[in-house]
Parts: sequence; C-alpha cells; structure tokens
Amino acid sequence: MHIDGVDNNDTSKSTERRKGGHQKNGLVPYSPRQSSSSFRDKQKRSVVSNIRNGESNEEFIQRGIVTIGHGMRDSNEISVNLLDHLRRIETKFDSISKVMEEEDDDFMDHLPLNSIEDFDRFDANLASKSLSRRLVEHLTAIGGSNPGVIVRSIARRLLTKELGKSFSWCGLKGNRELKITNIGKLIIAAGKRQTPRITESDVKLIMIDMLRHCKDKPRVIQPAGTYL
Repeated sequence: MHIDGVDNNDTSKSTERRKGGHQKNGLVPYSPRQSSSSFRDKQKRSVVSNIRNGESNEEFIQRGIVTIGHGMRDSNEISVNLLDHLRRIETKFDSISKVMEEEDDDFMDHLPLNSIEDFDRFDANLASKSLSRRLVEHLTAIGGSNPGVIVRSIARRLLTKELGKSFSWCGLKGNRELKITNIGKLIIAAGKRQTPRITESDVKLIMIDMLRHCKDKPRVIQPAGTYL
C-alpha cells in the first residue's frame, strides 16, 4: 500500500535497520530509571527493618523506652559521682587554705625583723603570693596623719632601727640595697594609696630619708643647767 508516495515496505525496512544498528553498537533501548526519592524510601525501610529486627511496633517502642531509662540512670550516677568528687576537692582546698592562713599568721609574729639572717629568710618567703598578699593587706591598714608617718610606720612594722642601719634604699656606701628586695617592694605596694595621696616616688623619698637617719646616734638630752 502506498501512502502519499511512501512505500510501506521501505518504512518497515528502515525501522529494522535502525533496530539492527542499535544492537550492533551495543546500545540498550531506553527504559525509565527509578526515581531517587523512591530509592531513598527503600533504603529507609531497609534501615528501619534492620533496627527493629522483626519486632512489633509495641516491642520496638518498649525497647526504646528501656534504653532511654538506662541512659538516664547512668547519667544520674555520673552526676552524683562528679558532685561527690567536687565536694572532696573543696574540702581539701579549704583545709589547705586554713593551713596557709595559719602559717601566714605565724610569719606575722616574727615582725619586725632584727637581723640580716631573719631578713633574708623572710624575704625569701615573700615569694609566696599568698603571704605577700596577706602582708600587704595587713600593712595597708596602717594609717597616719600624713604620708611620712604612714610610710615610716609601715617600715617600722617590718624592720627595726638596728637592722635598718645595714640598708640604704639604693645600696649606696656599701649598704645593702633595700628597693630590689621583696620587702622593699612590699613597702611600696603597702605605702601607695589614694587617701591621703601617696605615690611610689613619695614612698621612695621617705624611705631614703628614714634609712639615712637609722645611722644617727641617739640624742642625749642634757639636764637643764649642764653644758658640754
């Protein structure tokens, strides 16, 4: 049969040639691929099936509740153990702090220092931040009518006049240098304040003058009517 001048035999032959060409080239006729969403759904069902392992819905839920309960119990035990451990640490810390405070108070009993040996020993102990801080607090409480009185009172709480003869602030004339020692730094820290206004320079000048006068001979008060 001819349609519009086209031979049906020619059409069928052409179709067969195209099919044969695909097979010779190794091409597979197109078929619709499985959608990605359908593939993911199958994966999810497979995972759930593996987790449930044949359990019913009620069994699966009950097992989940039991698992959560065990987890909460373990968490509570951990919390209790942690709190107990923290309490023990706090108790030990309080005990150590009490011992340190008692030792610091013992150091206060050795003041003022009267010998070079005592000075060196006490100065080395001031490397302890706890002792140094407590001593500064103690000395800062010392007051007076003016900067000179305050700084001298602080220094006299630490050193006797006899020991002061071995020092000068800057180490001049063969004397030991007080400003580089922990005790010298402590005097500056305790002497500086806002009311009355006392600067570090004020403390240094007062200490220079005080140490210089430590070497003065004591005045002899002559009775009235006597002459040298």
